[in-house]
Amino acid sequence: MNFQRYQHVEKLGTAETDGILLGTCYIFPKLDGANASIWKSEDGKLCVGSRNQEITGSDALKGLYEYACTHTGTQKYLADHPERRLYGEWLIPHTIKDYRDDVWKKFYVFDIVDKDGNYYTYDTIGVDAAFYGFNFIPCLASIKNPSTEQLMKLVETNDYLMKDGSIGEGIVIKNYDFVNRYGRVTWAKIVRSEFKDKNRQVFERRLQNGPDRVEFKIAEEPALRTIAEKVYANMLYEWPTINLTFNPKKIPQLLGIVWHDFVTEELWGWMKKYKNPTIDFKVLGKLVTERTKTYLPGVFGCCSTTTPESTSLLDGDTSGPTSA
Repeated sequence: MNFQRYQHVEKLGTAETDGILLGTCYIFPKLDGANASIWKSEDGKLCVGSRNQEITGSDALKGLYEYACTHTGTQKYLADHPERRLYGEWLIPHTIKDYRDDVWKKFYVFDIVDKDGNYYTYDTIGVDAAFYGFNFIPCLASIKNPSTEQLMKLVETNDYLMKDGSIGEGIVIKNYDFVNRYGRVTWAKIVRSEFKDKNRQVFERRLQNGPDRVEFKIAEEPALRTIAEKVYANMLYEWPTINLTFNPKKIPQLLGIVWHDFVTEELWGWMKKYKNPTIDFKVLGKLVTERTKTYLPGVFGCCSTTTPESTSLLDGDTSGPTSA
């Protein structure tokens, strides 16, 4: 088998997840690590991948390959089931640092898929995990037609792998009978508002010449910083160097992915929050680029939150996101 990228887990409430709560839903903790996969090639070689590509080397993804090669349960499972692919979270530090000390640098399976892309259910994976001894993210609850109140209670009480008194990033919702309106198997997620708020950087001063325009308000949404830090972290972990030095040539790619993810993940939320606004996406793209630079000082250095570039946006400069 070759590398296959894991599906994007969509925010609950988007068009991608419309209808997912109709039926039996399995609710899982959402971990804040690195999305990864482990499988065997056609010639029996053990392979590991990041979110976006196959990776190699003993230090790949901060030790995932070495872990996969030495973990007995994972080795035996893939030896018995070479046609299956393990998707999971490689728990290395991202934004949340409050996980217990003994849970870092371990692989936590959240899905298993066969060579044709079919998902195995929680019941099947749970039995296999117990028999082979690999880590599998447990189910917090199984609920038929869950309500918002039930889901939010699980969000606020999810302490899986967390230190005492700490709460996790959020939850993932799976309905194994659900196919969305676009014909895709899709899972949903809810991320704690506190998780977003802790990443929020309030503007040092209001942007001038139109701060009440909806584009300025959207660019201040806390989700942008969360997405920017995630994209940056994922790109770092794909580099083969031990000290994880970011390549400046990748800045246009980084900004492009942040812009793409911010729009695709958050658009529906903007439409609801701001009551179906008219959005100038060229203006918004410029502002998102500017804000991303302030959230990643390790890449861009110190950036002012108010620049001549930003104030000129309302004077006809609508050239869209910049590359650096």
